[in-house]
Amino acid sequence: FPFWLKALPKLQVLILRLNKLYGPISPPHHQGPLGFPELQIFEISDNRFTGSLPPNYFVNWKTSSLTLNEDGGLYMVYYNESGYG
Repeated sequence: FPFWLKALPKLQVLILRLNKLYGPISPPHHQGPLGFPELQIFEISDNRFTGSLPPNYFVNWKTSSLTLNEDGGLYMVYYNESGYG
């Protein structure tokens, strides 16, 4: 996962779908959580990440849901007050 994105605290849309990214999805312990307090869209499907997303990735999110895609994979959809989702 490109952890350098943590340097973008105003990031609102993160779409990394189908980029052949691989490696652990959890940040190294010394880096802390990603945060993204302004994030509205988070799409990382169809990559080869390992591990699971820590719960602290989602602490600032207001609403989300898990949805089954056409390939049978589960993904999370986030909805906020501005209508993104």
